[in-house]
Amino acid sequence: GGAAFFVPFVLGAMGAGDLKFAAVAGAWLGPYVGLHALLLGTALGLFVGIGSAAGAGRLGEAIRGAARLVYLFASSLSVAALPPADREAARVAPIPYAAPLAAGVIGAVLLANRGWLLF
Repeated sequence: GGAAFFVPFVLGAMGAGDLKFAAVAGAWLGPYVGLHALLLGTALGLFVGIGSAAGAGRLGEAIRGAARLVYLFASSLSVAALPPADREAARVAPIPYAAPLAAGVIGAVLLANRGWLLF
């Protein structure tokens, strides 16, 4: 679980607490359900980030920045092409990422009990 978030942590996109939470969740759930939990939590985190940016009046800026990062990564298939993290922007509008990750864990456990996991 922690390995999935190691690169975003090194790039400054998330904190060490989120990395440790993902590692513990992955160890507790195992690789199959853990991957589903991280995917679900990351998707929920996207909605929290969009809501946070919209609330701060920076939705357009956030979408343009995310699209630029996706383009740079996809065009080079390397994280070396990505610009360094903007530490000042991170201090202005941090998002609480632990809550979506926890919701992803709960959701994955509930879906696994029903046999409704995606793959």
